[in-house]
Amino acid sequence: LQAKTIIENSANTIANLVADIKATIDADCVVLGGSIGLANGYIELVQTAIRQQPEALQVPILAAHYHHDAGLWGAALWARVN
Repeated sequence: LQAKTIIENSANTIANLVADIKATIDADCVVLGGSIGLANGYIELVQTAIRQQPEALQVPILAAHYHHDAGLWGAALWARVN
């Protein structure tokens, strides 16, 4: 029960951050990756939490294309550009 509460709180926190991102830079979508972001059912929890935000701050939540390696690919590509 405590683990479920922690997971739900983290999904709500992500939803709040997504709303802040939408308000700040008008993002069209947000992509989640990594072992937590892609855990079974987690994106759905975040999507449910996003629906509690004002409609103007809601954006689609998508799974990272490279799944669990998305962060590694992003870091490698960023390092190559910089």
